[in-house]
Amino acid sequence: MKVVLDTNVLVSGILFTGPPHQILLAWSEGRFELVFTSNIHEEYRRVAASSSSSSPGSTWRRLLT
Repeated sequence: MKVVLDTNVLVSGILFTGPPHQILLAWSEGRFELVFTSNIHEEYRRVAASSSSSSPGSTWRRLLT
């Protein structure tokens, strides 16, 4: 299955527990393929760049590479 994550779901999943986090866990377990357009990827990059330094960087790096 291929999934496109809204940026808000992505950020919530990285920063908090709950359904968005469960979605990211499912992705990390290989239960679906994360897909996105170049525009969405750029939005992820902008949000990552503007997020606080306390954000879990390893998840951002995995998504942005």
